[in-house]
Amino acid sequence: MRSRFFSSVAFALHSSFLEIANRYDGFILDQYGVLHNGVSPLPGAIDTLEKLHALNKKLIILSNTSSPAKSAIAKLAKLGFDPKWFQGGAVTSGEESSRYIERTYGSSEKPLKAIWFTYAGSISTPPPLDF
Repeated sequence: MRSRFFSSVAFALHSSFLEIANRYDGFILDQYGVLHNGVSPLPGAIDTLEKLHALNKKLIILSNTSSPAKSAIAKLAKLGFDPKWFQGGAVTSGEESSRYIERTYGSSEKPLKAIWFTYAGSISTPPPLDF
């Protein structure tokens, strides 16, 4: 039986991301290496997202950053990406991890202690108590 998720074609080359935009209602995007390099936007990224937003495509950031979603969107704004383009918001591993830890360990009768290790050099790293 053929999977509904895979086509018989292994891959296809496109000259523009916008060639396939009409096939989808939304896009889940990683940020580092897809939208920016940590310092500046990658060539064409801002223009492409602006056009996808104009086409009413839902854009969602999915990132493995340890920062919360609002910090990820704020960093994108500092790099020139308009936050209104990300109506789908952002999902980050840091925020999801924090929710899991609170749900799993935060409701015990005896408070549990933990320590958080993260990279302190990032301008988007929030104070630990902001989680």
